[in-house]
Amino acid sequence: AAYAAYAAYVVVCDGFQPAPTRHRRVHSHDVARRYAPGIVGTGYLIKHIGPYAASGLGFVVFAICAVILAISQQLWNFILGMVFNGIAWNICFTSGTVLLTACYEKKDALRVQGINDLVIFGVAGAGSLASGYVYTAIGWDGLVYVVCGLMGLAGVFLAGSYRAASRRAARRTG
Repeated sequence: AAYAAYAAYVVVCDGFQPAPTRHRRVHSHDVARRYAPGIVGTGYLIKHIGPYAASGLGFVVFAICAVILAISQQLWNFILGMVFNGIAWNICFTSGTVLLTACYEKKDALRVQGINDLVIFGVAGAGSLASGYVYTAIGWDGLVYVVCGLMGLAGVFLAGSYRAASRRAARRTG
């Protein structure tokens, strides 16, 4: 979830750069868009519906973001789309981090989290590079649809991960 979140967020934000300059001021609120949901209630959401469901919800919010951004290139569409982009990033990144903590022994925590950080920022870098290529090759709408495809693929991996975790839990209790 965290990998998909960073990739989708970076693809939309970096693909956003070639947009008309009057819309670039939307980026000045980047930190608020990404971190305010965590202050307001991402932890509460994950606690009550679980990290798998929260990740799925984040993927849906990314898809809503993509639809909003595909509708028009008007200023309000960009503002609203970027707000949804930040909310989705926060939900997915936080729930992905929670899921990661269940995947290792305490003695391996530093190594696993270090590798995770390396992979996340590698994925973010690849997403940043890809966004320019995708924007040049197929335009803004194509870039937005790539985010939808990325969320669909991440949803498939999330469902597989949930299914595997459910089977492991059933074997331990059953």
